[in-house]
Amino acid sequence: MDASAAGFFFPFGSPSETDTCSGATTVNAVNSTSSTLSTAVPSPPVWPLPKTSTATFPWVSLDSDTLHEWAAGYCCAVPSSHVKFSPSSKPLQLKLHVPLSESTPGDASSSADRNRKDAFTLCYQTPPEVGTLTSVDVTQTPGRTLSSSSKKEHRDVIPGRYYGGLKVWSCAVLLAEYLVNHAGEYRSLFETAAVVVELGCGQGLPGMAAMCLGARRVVFQDYNEEVLNVCTKPNVAATVCANEGLQQPRDGVDTTPLLQAKFVHGDWVDLSWESKDAASSSAGVDAFCDVILGADVTFDKDACDKLACILHRWMRPHTGIAVIGSKDYYFGTNGGYLEFKKSAEPYGLRVELLKRVDTADKMPHVLLRVTHTA
Repeated sequence: MDASAAGFFFPFGSPSETDTCSGATTVNAVNSTSSTLSTAVPSPPVWPLPKTSTATFPWVSLDSDTLHEWAAGYCCAVPSSHVKFSPSSKPLQLKLHVPLSESTPGDASSSADRNRKDAFTLCYQTPPEVGTLTSVDVTQTPGRTLSSSSKKEHRDVIPGRYYGGLKVWSCAVLLAEYLVNHAGEYRSLFETAAVVVELGCGQGLPGMAAMCLGARRVVFQDYNEEVLNVCTKPNVAATVCANEGLQQPRDGVDTTPLLQAKFVHGDWVDLSWESKDAASSSAGVDAFCDVILGADVTFDKDACDKLACILHRWMRPHTGIAVIGSKDYYFGTNGGYLEFKKSAEPYGLRVELLKRVDTADKMPHVLLRVTHTA
């Protein structure tokens, strides 16, 4: 991996149009809370106070007009004056089915159970070209001598500017599949959650899977506002339109609240979680996040430290949980499962291994559950 100051070349690729961790074999997970030698808990990094409140980003009701407007930009977004965008992306779909073992029994007593869907379509797209985010001037890269015709190079990640949100990374597919494959557990969790958040959402597959499983208020967060506008919003609209049952009442009575989404951009440690009512108490239903999702958000040590910080700040005390898709280790960047576990400890967070998946590329993927220890 080239880790120059101008940006990273990451060796872990995004899935192709048909790649959903193909060739994967599941290995039994081992609980990460096994006994270890007692050692002093290190202090967490000192971060500056957050600059931006999530309360400044509005909740948007996904009514028909909003869906129509956003879906019109699916794979053909119109560039804004400050975003150089090439409409070369192609529509992709991830088809997910709830296993029979996780489906509602045929003799379910409530109409709410009978109205639940067991097949979903998540809409996403091939990475659009946004040169202002992904390109760097090679003259800024030490040791490079190229011809005048080769002045720009693509980077998967450019620290402080872009963190790969235009691509769909393999852990996003894995996490979305995991949630649906364990619908028996996560449906009840999402249906009762006041707020579900996907951190570092990019194209938003896990957050959209949560919507399909019953979440009514979902926050999509990414470092770049451009990613949210070009990818996430159109994908969400296309997904809701492709799954008609999402807007229908689950109990046969029109009491199900309309789907709502919030789109938040910025660095994790610069964001503070605040409810829509600044005067609400800490016990308010939206004073914290009930469920937080994240995929490939542990790619280096800095990301691990910041992720632990934002989970500590945002996750509801005692009952909040996070489900994170990661790799065991990200070569060349020192990120991954064990690094994140070390970062989480000073914040009083418990990291449990839910599942390990060995893939054809010999880079094991893991699903993690994170909770407060007290």
